[in-house]
Order: sequence, then structure tokens, then C-alpha cells
Amino acid sequence: MAAVYGGTILDATGCGQLAELYGLVPNSLWGSTPAAQRDQWTRSQCQPEKICRYWIQKYGITTASWGSLANTALRSSYNSLECARYTPDYNDVPLACTAVAGFTVQRDADKNGTDTSACKWGASPADVGLTCVADVACQCMKTNVSSPLDPLIIIGMCLYTKLPASCPEAAGYTVQADVSKTGSVISCSSVGANAAAASCSADPTCRGWNSAGCTLSDVSNPTAFKGMCLYTKRETTCPGVPGYNALADVEHDLDDIGCTTGGTATDLAASCNATATCVAFTTRGCTKRAASVTNAAPGVCLYTKQSLPVLDATGCGQLAELYGLVPNSLWGSTPAVQQDQWTRSQCQPEKICRYWIQKYGITTASWGSMLDTTLRSSYYSLSCDDFAPIDSGTGGCVDKNDNCPYLAEIGECGSSSGSALTECRRACLECGTAADCSDYNSNCTGWASAGACSTNSWFMLQYCPLSCNSCPAEYGTLDANGCGAIVDTFGLVPAYDWGRTPQPQRDQWTRSQCMNEKICSYWIQTYATSQGSYGQMTDQQLLNSYDALGCDYYAPYEGRLRLVGGSTLLEGRLEIFHSSRWGSVCDDWFYEESAQVACRQLGFATGQAVCCGAYNAAAGTPPAYWLDNVECVGDESSLTQCASNAWGENDCVDSETVGVQCVEDPCNSGPCQNGGTCTPSSDYSTYTCSCGQFWTDSTCGTDVDECATSNGGCDSNADCTNNLGAAPTCTCRQGYIGDGLTCATEGQLRLVGGSFPWEGRLEIFHDSRWGAVCDDGFYRDDARVACRQLGGFSATAGIAVCCGAFNAAAGTPPAYWLDNVLCVGDESSLTQCPSNAWGVNDCSDYEAVGVRCVDDPCDPSPCQNFGTCTPSSDYSTYTCTCDQFWTDSTCGTDVDECATNNGGCDSNADCTNNVGAAPTCTCRQGYIGDGLTCTSDTVCTPVSGYTAVADYDHAGDDIDCSGGDVSTLTDRCNSFTSCVSFNTYGCIKTQSSINLFLKGNCLYTKNNLGTDCPWVKDYNVQPDVDHNLNDLDCNGGSLTDKAVRCNSNGLCVAFNSYGCIKSNMLITNSYPGMCFYVLEELSIQDNLNFVV
Repeated sequence: MAAVYGGTILDATGCGQLAELYGLVPNSLWGSTPAAQRDQWTRSQCQPEKICRYWIQKYGITTASWGSLANTALRSSYNSLECARYTPDYNDVPLACTAVAGFTVQRDADKNGTDTSACKWGASPADVGLTCVADVACQCMKTNVSSPLDPLIIIGMCLYTKLPASCPEAAGYTVQADVSKTGSVISCSSVGANAAAASCSADPTCRGWNSAGCTLSDVSNPTAFKGMCLYTKRETTCPGVPGYNALADVEHDLDDIGCTTGGTATDLAASCNATATCVAFTTRGCTKRAASVTNAAPGVCLYTKQSLPVLDATGCGQLAELYGLVPNSLWGSTPAVQQDQWTRSQCQPEKICRYWIQKYGITTASWGSMLDTTLRSSYYSLSCDDFAPIDSGTGGCVDKNDNCPYLAEIGECGSSSGSALTECRRACLECGTAADCSDYNSNCTGWASAGACSTNSWFMLQYCPLSCNSCPAEYGTLDANGCGAIVDTFGLVPAYDWGRTPQPQRDQWTRSQCMNEKICSYWIQTYATSQGSYGQMTDQQLLNSYDALGCDYYAPYEGRLRLVGGSTLLEGRLEIFHSSRWGSVCDDWFYEESAQVACRQLGFATGQAVCCGAYNAAAGTPPAYWLDNVECVGDESSLTQCASNAWGENDCVDSETVGVQCVEDPCNSGPCQNGGTCTPSSDYSTYTCSCGQFWTDSTCGTDVDECATSNGGCDSNADCTNNLGAAPTCTCRQGYIGDGLTCATEGQLRLVGGSFPWEGRLEIFHDSRWGAVCDDGFYRDDARVACRQLGGFSATAGIAVCCGAFNAAAGTPPAYWLDNVLCVGDESSLTQCPSNAWGVNDCSDYEAVGVRCVDDPCDPSPCQNFGTCTPSSDYSTYTCTCDQFWTDSTCGTDVDECATNNGGCDSNADCTNNVGAAPTCTCRQGYIGDGLTCTSDTVCTPVSGYTAVADYDHAGDDIDCSGGDVSTLTDRCNSFTSCVSFNTYGCIKTQSSINLFLKGNCLYTKNNLGTDCPWVKDYNVQPDVDHNLNDLDCNGGSLTDKAVRCNSNGLCVAFNSYGCIKSNMLITNSYPGMCFYVLEELSIQDNLNFVV
């Protein structure tokens, strides 16, 4: 291939000559440099060292003189490339830059155009340094120890750069360097930072302090301040304690039960759990009776019980005495949380009674040491004697006053005075056990048989409890009628007044849940009420109670259904309410669809019909029919929406009442706990619970321990604490900061969004948040520092990837922390490199820099001769893409184009290979052209009546060969009728077909001798003949197509004008109008033997 300018790596002289040839000014403009030479300049690394050395040698430059370099543009480039370091006397110049505390210094360096104030030429470095320290905007200063005669010369200039702050750690605080917070100062101490730290720790309003000695109330969103240290108070980390919630940095400074020194949170929790009145404790070592936050307390954790435990008898008693709680009377000062604990623990009646009995030594006959009348009243109101030991001397439960029956009759047992309860335990039905239960009159049995238990209930229940089946052991659960009997017997007005109801019956009433449905059902039946109507109920107190209990909800309404006579609530004879009366439904045409509608109306899931009066006997009354021929589709919401006869129109007998057996929705019982969603199976036989994210098992009753899987989503440097029914708590371990989901150290790096662990968007951790790094000025040296800080990579690993290449994979738009990072390359961490202040940037979403921590196999490029190097996806190898003249894996082998298809040259040309360039094509002797196309140089003189073909002949069939010029030969051939052609060698012939290549010859053939066969290159043609066998194909086409087909088929030696190519060239027959073409080289070899 021929040499191409710029194809080699240039030395210093070549770089200089290239620059001068094209007007190239380094670090300024390319001039007229072609693209190829720009690439050569870059690959040759012409700047800085090579071009600097060229200028120094050419112009005689020293550290003190420009020599003969007068061009200001070149001088500017010289300075920008810092060429002075390559001058021979550079190291001879004495160090003239004095040290200034708080600054690094660079000799012979400057930052033009970034001055923050007017220059003070001649000022000492120390003076300028004081000015810079006081200016937040000042990042560096410069001095010139000579004079500012030439502003482009930087030799002798000292550039001082403000050092980042060196910030020591402080216990209980995180620290940020080179930032501060303005406008939030609490106070400043002239003593210094230590005093500020102590002051901040003692002040709950203080959130931080700076190295200038100022305490701060707010440290959020600090601004850059080089050399300043900003300390932020750490939030106290409170370790999890089962059963307790923790609050950091707060205290309840009252209600101490006891305080100890030392001990872990677990120890303090155990102490609190052992004390019934303890609801909280602090890490100061104090257990508490209350848990509200009273004040800030940095470093202190306040633990409050999540759910107070269920109290035993002793706990109930202690709680009552601590807060002045009087059961059945007043709460005293009991906090709401302890009120709830008291209720959940069911402290009354039994537990508190047993506490009093044990503490005061109470028996059925003695108060023991209980003197407080309020407590005595509560004791009686709770029927505590039921739990007290019986005093054998008293004979059990007795009346101590002869007037007790009268007092009980007039309602004194239920009065607020409590005196009747004290003196008349028997009359007031205060006896506690079945052993005490007996009749107190020999006539009780007779009176009971006569119905006196109902007609004279107040007396009979007191003095004939055995005959009236009213002993305490038989105080079972009441049905609706039993609830009504207590109302009628003792004048109890539900939700209004207990009347004369004794305590055992009050307890029975409450246990039987007589309100709301049972008593409502009793009244509805007794007074014939219905929805919107009080029926026969006229007593105003009963009317008030009826409304207060919402009895109208339970009252029948037009079309309401009920089941009668079943063994469970799910089955029975179906009855419907109409015209203020219940009536039955006939089983005619009453099928499954109707049963399903009826069960849904009753509040069940579905059901089936039961015919033929199956529940008549159990219902107890003969049916009176309201509906007949009920036919439901199945989607109706009530039975009255279904087709049927008119109300009361029927032909049914007693045995045709329809019953239904309903199926309850298993989800009605609420089996799914903790907010789980219940879904019944299709047949309502079972259910499925869909649990929330924090619960599991078949009823959502088991807490999911998120910490057991993937550390609960917490950072690998965080501790995960499982919380019951809630998300886990993530707490960064000591030495790390963050929200627990993300924990890192200040300045830590990570790669995000890469396909491999060694690549991704570069992010840095600062101020408890990850942020991106802008690609402005971020090159290989910066990437190598980042990879060195990340660790685990080779010393030379590091490729910067610009333009947000990893943004999509990272999944979030970048929020930038750093911009204009300029590393030298030997730093150990990115924060040691100069950059803008934290968060100061002008970067768009697509400027997030990425880093690949691998060695670039294309740097330097292994591809020679302008080959393009492409690294593999994992950067383990590379591929060279060569230009057309080079080949092999590194583009180092020249392509010999002549070895294939004669290099594209004409078949009558010679091909000469050129290294690294296109081949040379040269037409052979006797031909003319550019080598790609070569034509014969033989010229045939035109002859009228003849067609001439140059360089070919018909061998044989000569009439004579007596020679002569073209004119003579023309006349001679015209004189013979058998002559059809002649050649310039002097022969006239009886045949004209071309069968011989003969350079320099012209074959003249008479026109109109028969079929005119066009000439085809490399073929001889014979008109009006053919070979009628050995066809390879007969696909037709133009003569050119046929020749191409024949040339590409290794068996083909001939073709005819009809379109058949053949594997045999011998002529077999005449064929007027046919042209038969035979390969020229075969015609010569066979010496015309094929010609007929």
C-alpha cells in the first residue's frame, strides 16, 4: 500500500511540523488540519510534551526567556500546556513559593479569569491568604514573585488552593467538611469547638455546631464554606425491646417507680414487666407509672409498653389503690391506658374482690380490717361475699334485720344507700352459692305450683328460690322470655334504671346479653310492635328504652322473614310478615332458587328448600298461609320480588308448609384477623383469607418476620428489627449513617445500573443521601481514583463513561452531589480531588458520569494502520475493524488484492499489489486503457461491404494467401464468389467464422452472407450451425446472460443463440439462423477440429 501522510506515530519534530503545516494551535484551534491528521495528532499524543519540546528546541525557550517565539497565540498555547516544565533549566529555578497554612501550592500555575477581587501585586502570600480565608467564594489565591509584565507567562506564578477542612470525629455527631449553615446560630463561643459541642449536647433545641464554635438550631441544606467543619447531632439509636415502643431523645421526668444505675434495656424491661403499675422505662434506669413525653433528653430512650399485660387479683388491687379507683363508682386519677388495662383484665368483680378479701381478711360475717365505707359500698355492689369464706358461726347467708323483706319489696336493695345490701343479704338475693340456696317457708312448694313464682315474684324469688329454680348455680343464660321476666319482676328499665333488680340478677342479665336483641324480641312479642309502630306499648319509660336499644331494627316489617321450629338458627319453617301478622309459605313450586333468595334475605349465604311441613310440630302452631306458588329466578334480594299468588290466596293444607335450611357465610364470623380479606368457597363450606403484607397463615394471625428474608429490605450495613404487624425497623450499624434502607459512610462510592458489578452510574454518599457525579471534566484519571476507592480492581482500572449512559438502568433520575471533579490520578478517594462544593452544579439529567472499573483493552489501541478498536462487552478483549487495505486481528497485514479476481484489473492487464493501498492495474502490450478496462490497439481500416474484427481470424478454408494490402485483398475476394472473408495477413477464405485469436490481424467478412452473429468476448462464433446435445440449461436470456452463465459453469464450453449452454462444442448439424459460440481457448487448443 502506498504511504499516506499521517499514517505513523509522530515524534516531537513531526508534531511541530504538522502544527505549522496546517496552522494548528494546541488547546485553541485545528486550523486547516484534515481529519486524518487530527486523528494522527491525537494518537501520537502530540500534546503536551512532544509539541512543548519542539517549541523549546526550535525557539530556544528557557524558563526566563521566550527565545525567538513571538507569536502570542503560540505563547498562550505554550502556557496552557504548562510547557515550562520541559525546559532544560526548569529544575534549576529555585522554589520561590512559600508555604501558607490551610493551602496547597502549585509552582508555575494559574487560573486566569476566576479572580474574586482586585489583584494586589506585591502582597505577601500570607496577606492574600487571610483575605481568601475570610471569603466563602474564594477557592484559591495566586502570587507572582517577579512582575506582571506579561499576563500570559505563568513561570514564577504560585497558585495556592484552599485545603479541604480536616474535621476530627466527635462522639454523638456526624461531620461534614467544607460546609456551614448560616442564619441558625444559637450562640458562639470564643473558647472554641469543644465548648460548642458540650453546649449543643446539653441543649435540646440544638441540632449541631461548627468548628468556629457556634451552636446551631438548624443544620439542614448547608452551603459551601471551605475550611469549615459542620457537626450534626446524631439521633439516638434505641434497640428494639419486645413488647415496647421506643422514642429517642425524649423523657418522662415524673412518676418514677424506681431508678437504678447500669443495666441494659432488656434488664429494665424485665423489671417493668414484673411491676403491675409500670407502663414505661427510660435508659437512665428509671421505671415509670406514666409514659407521656415531658421533655427532650438527648441520648435517652423512652420505652412504653405496646399493650399493658392482663392483671391478676394483686395487680387489680394495686392499680385501684395507686390511682384511687373505686370499682362501680369512680376512676379517680387512673390514666386512660390503665383504664383500658383494668377493663381488659376483667378486674371486677372477682379479681378485685379476692384482692380485698385477702388483704383485709374479710369473711361473710366480718369486714376484717376494711374500714373505708366507699370501698365497703363497692365490695357490696360487686357481690364480693360470693368469693369470701363463709363464717361457720353465722350459718351462711342471713338477714340481720326483721324489716328486710319489706325493704327488698320497696326497692331498697337497688338503692344507692347500700344499707339494705349490708343488712339484708338473704332478702336482697345476695347469697353466693348453691349450698346456701333453700326455701324459707314450708308453703313454697305449693305456692310455686300455683304460679306464685310469676304472680308474686318479688317474694317467691327471695324466700322460695329452690321451688322457683332460682338458686345461684341455676342462674343460667336467659332467653328473650327470661330477660323479659326480670324486667317485669324487678321493674328494670333497660338502658335507664335497674329498678329493684338484685346484683345476681343484674349479673345474669349482663351475662345473658339481654340487651339489645333479646329484650327487644320480648317486647315485640309481648306488645305486638312492628317497624314504625309501638303496637300496644304505652309506658313512656319502656318507649324510651325501646328507642334507646334500637328495637325497631328487630321489629317485623312488611315482607320480613323468620325461621320457626328449627333446632338451630339456620333452619325452620319459613314465615313472612304481612298486614301485622306472621304467616307461612306453601311449598308448591318452592325450589332451590326460592330457598336461596329467602336465605340471603335472612342474612345467610345460600340454602335449600325442605317440603311437606317438616317443621310444623317444632313450630308448635298450625300454619296460616300468606304465600303460595312462589317462583324465584334466584337473583332477587327479597321473597316479595318473586312471582307468587296474591297475599293469602292458596290451596294448601297443614302439611305443605315449606321450610328452609340455610348455610351461613363462613366469613360472617370474621375468621380473618388483622385486616385480612375473607373469601368464601363456592359452596360456603370453607373460606380463604387474603392477608396484608405483614401477616400470614390461614387466618392472617401470624406476623411475617420480614427480617428473616433479605434482611427485611434493610441495607446490608443495617440491623433489622421485626415489628408486629408493621414494616420492620432498619437501623444503620455503628459507623454508618442513613435511613436504614440505605447505610453508608460519608464520601462512600457505589456503582448503580450496570450489567456487570464493575460498571454503572457513579454515586457518592453525602449528608445521608446518595447522589450522582456530573461528567463535566471527568476523565480517565478521575475514573481511576473512583475505582481505587471502590477497591478490588487493578491499579490502572478506570474508564469514564459520559452522558448518562447508565441512567435508565439505574431507574431514577440523577440528583447531583459533585461537579467539575478534577483528579490528578494519585488520590485515594474522590473527595480528595478538587471539585465544586457539594450540590453546586449546572448538570442536566443526561450528564451523570458512569465508570467501568476495568483496564481498557483499547487504551492504547492495539489496532494498527488506522484500525478502529472496539472492546468486548466485558472488556476482556477487543476487536479491530480494519480499513479495506489491511487485515488480521490487529490490522497489521496488507491485503494482496491481486490474489483475488486479478485485483479488479482487466483480464488484459497486469495487477501489482501496493502495501496499504489500492493495487496498480497496467494494460499489457498491445492494449490500451486505465488497467481497469483495456482495449486492443489494433486498428482495422473500414471496407465497404465488409465487417472487420480486430485480433481474430478464421484459420483454414483459404482460397489463396498471396498477400496484398486491404484494397487488393478486397478486390481479390470480390472476384471469387466462394470468397466470404479475408485477413490482413493476405489470405482470402471460403469461411468466416472466428476460431483463432491472432493479435494484430483484422478479419473482414462480407456482409449479408447469412445469419449475422454478434461478436462475444472470449468466444468464437459459427452462424447457421448447432450442437443439438449435451444441454446444461436452456434458460434463454441475452448473449451477455448466456456468456455469464457459461463462464460460471465449470462444465460449459459453448452456447447457442437460442439460449442453451452446452458441455460439448462439436457441431452436429446445420441450423439456419442459429449462432453457435465456442470458448476461444478451446477453439485454439483443438486446432479447429470441431469445425464442420
